[in-house]
Formats: sequence, C-alpha cells, structure tokens
Amino acid sequence: MKLIGLTVWLIAAALSAAAPEPNSAPAYGLFEPGQCYTWGINPRLMLPLKGGQMITDAVFTIHQIRPAASDSNESLSGSTPRSELRLAPDSEQEDFEDQALWVYVLDNPRFGFLPLKAKTQQDDPFARFGGVLSAQYQDGDLIYRLSQTHDPNGWTAQVFGDRPALTLADGTAMTLSSALLEFIDYAGTGRSVGFGMRCGGVRYCYDDITLQITVQSFRGGAPDQTIVCHIADEVLPDNAYVLTVNAENGRVNLSPDKPVYLEGQTVTLIAAADDGYTFSGWSGGLTGKDNPVTITMNQDLSVTANFTKPSRSSQRGR
Repeated sequence: MKLIGLTVWLIAAALSAAAPEPNSAPAYGLFEPGQCYTWGINPRLMLPLKGGQMITDAVFTIHQIRPAASDSNESLSGSTPRSELRLAPDSEQEDFEDQALWVYVLDNPRFGFLPLKAKTQQDDPFARFGGVLSAQYQDGDLIYRLSQTHDPNGWTAQVFGDRPALTLADGTAMTLSSALLEFIDYAGTGRSVGFGMRCGGVRYCYDDITLQITVQSFRGGAPDQTIVCHIADEVLPDNAYVLTVNAENGRVNLSPDKPVYLEGQTVTLIAAADDGYTFSGWSGGLTGKDNPVTITMNQDLSVTANFTKPSRSSQRGR
C-alpha cells in the first residue's frame, strides 16, 4: 500500500494550485506535562503542487520554546536555563523522561492542532508511526528537518533498500531520508498528514509552530517554491473537493481557478490546443467533446483533455 502511494506520488504531480496565504498565528501556546498533541494538515489545501514538482524538504519548527510556570500561563523568567530542554531520546540522565519532547510524522490525524484525549494516551501512542524526528536547538527554536532524519530500519528501507537518489530538473542530486519519504507518502494519499507531539513532565510554552515545505522541480517547467503552514491556518471543510486537470499538447483554463471547490460549485473548463494540434474530447471524470464545458463539483475529479495531431489527408481535404 505504501509503495503504491509513494510511487504514484513520485511519478505524477499531486495537485495544481497556488500556495495559500497563511493566517496569523496565536501569541503563544502551551505543551502541558504528559499530554500528547496532533497537528493535521490537509494536503489538498495547504500543500498544493504543480505538475513536475516534488517535496524535497519539510522543516517542522517550534518557535521560542521554553519551560513555563506550572501555575500560570506565563513563561518563566529569562534566567531559566534553556539547557533544561532535551532534544532527543538518547540520554542517560534519569530525568530525561520528565523533560523530553518527542515529535513524529503521522498519517491521517484530525485536521487542526488538537490534544489527544487523556484516555487514549499510552506510554507512546505514536510509536507505530515510525521513529522520533531528530531536532536541533537554535536561538530558542526547536527545528526538526525531515531530510536529516533517517531510520535505516524503517519501512522505507524495506521498500528501497537505501535512501533513494534522484536528480532534479536543475541538475541537483539529492537523496530522500526515511522521514521525508514517510511525509511524501502520507501527503500523497490525499488525506490529512501531520505530526504527533508527546510532552514529558515539564510544561513548555512557545510562540508559534510552523511547517516549511520546500518544493522543487524534478521534470522541468514548474517553478521552485516555499510553502509555510502555521498551526492557526485554515483547514479544508469536509464538503470541499479538488479538480485535477491533465493535458498534453494543450492546456485547460478553469473559471474560477481554485485549489479547492465547495460542494455544488460550478467550474467551466476551456481546452486550448497547442499549435499543430486539435482538441479531440475529454476523458477521466468527464466525457464528450463540448468545449467549453461546465461541471458541478460534488466529488474529487480528475479530468484529461485530449489533443490530437490532424493527419495529412484530413489537412489536404480542407
């Protein structure tokens, strides 16, 4: 199942749309001791990609994290040593469990930034999703760069045997880590993708949590871009759908052209052929030869515009 989803994602473009503008983030937030949290992002809305693009890095950052007083919403004074924060579960100190913070990549968490119900928590409710992400502590921020977290014993190693290598459209050679492969695979399913956070015994406050996605071209023709998501960003409602349009030797113009459409909204498709080709009809989620054509969005649709090159005999007969 994972191999199929990952292969499809790596071969074809996921979505075609422009990146949304992020909403403003809250002033600060809290990680309560012993509590687990999830952040679910809808890839159809928050991670739109153009044809020929792929995710080459994902950076999860907890901004200005610091220990907080247990009896108020205020952070401790600036004299509180930030060295109390533990970054990874590789420590021999007895108090590590009390001070640690663990972060995982998750498949299909609920949309939004939410605490897990206490009765659903176990010692490690996210363990089945893979290894803990590696962190760097820099200028008050906890930074988890997925391209630098690799587990040679993870499921991606069973599929590929090693970190897969590829060459981008600009000639840059790169390899994909297990954490980044998991994120790509989960995002490629069309369901929510996100992160799980498990806090130890210390209360922490933070200024913001962001996910910065680097998107680059692997096939040419698609510009590189950076997408930044905040925990306060809008999530996709259940009654919203994506229209994916495919075309070769021509293009399709949409009106309105949006990353997602609410249920019942109409969209007009206009096929335009390249020089030397003619439009021959629709296939996939739409059939017929009407051009333009208007459809009503009641489900996710993938539509292909077909273009053919007229034969010489047909050209002579004109």
